[in-house]
Amino acid sequence: MILLRLMLAALVLARGLSPACANAGEISPPFEMHEDLLHRPYRTQTFDVGGVTVDGAKLSIARRYFIARSTTLPALDAVLTCEITDQGQVDLRICEPGQATNTLNAFVLRIVRSGAIVTGLPTFPTLDRRIEGSLPVASEQPRPYIRDYAGSPTGDATPPAYRLARLAVHTEAIPAPQVDLETGRLVELGQLPAIASAVRAGPDRVGGDYPPRALRADKTGRQTIECQIQTDRSIICRGIAFDPSENAGFFTPVSERLFQRVLADERLTDGSSAVGVRFRFAINWQLPR
Repeated sequence: MILLRLMLAALVLARGLSPACANAGEISPPFEMHEDLLHRPYRTQTFDVGGVTVDGAKLSIARRYFIARSTTLPALDAVLTCEITDQGQVDLRICEPGQATNTLNAFVLRIVRSGAIVTGLPTFPTLDRRIEGSLPVASEQPRPYIRDYAGSPTGDATPPAYRLARLAVHTEAIPAPQVDLETGRLVELGQLPAIASAVRAGPDRVGGDYPPRALRADKTGRQTIECQIQTDRSIICRGIAFDPSENAGFFTPVSERLFQRVLADERLTDGSSAVGVRFRFAINWQLPR
């Protein structure tokens, strides 16, 4: 059902999108004035950019599974708004869906953030903020992925400025990964020295930051994780137990993100292939002091 809705939304959006919009070499659009939640002014300059293509077919098996489980994704069209750095590059780390309520845009953004190959991004002129008497954007601390646009806390006469690129994005179809997490030999973690070392170093070393929702609710516990090594040596993990069980829902999503940027050992310590094997370990989630 979710896939059907995505396909229908893609068809409607594709019909509604105009051809490639203005690019970086054309006349700059004007700055627009806004107010933050404290009624402090700030400005944005938004460039419309068409012809951006995202190819997720070469993503690892684990990342494709994380995006859509065992479903083949059709080609999709969406609109994303990303920040332009002062050096003139589109920063794909700081993006948001063109419309926050648009499920299709948010889904395509998830593909982009998974490390898919993105082509067709223009470069823009560099921006020297000292000329305007304002601080570089880099001096402000953004949240991961999306920035809190805000006016100057010091009440400067010149409101802060942000440059944005509104991207018309086309994603190529992504083939379904062939995954069966219930099969495969279960081995001791010690058979995979590099992974064992990362696990001992703590959850943040394997992509397991403390879930914000659990942090806000003061939730803790012990989570048992089971992972499987895929044919491309990427790793898919899932939580299989939690103590106390009533806290499991706060930590389930983080188990799926573990090892997203890690390739497994090619062979076990006994010399046999690591492909297809499963391993388990536990994380003790304790509130940071």
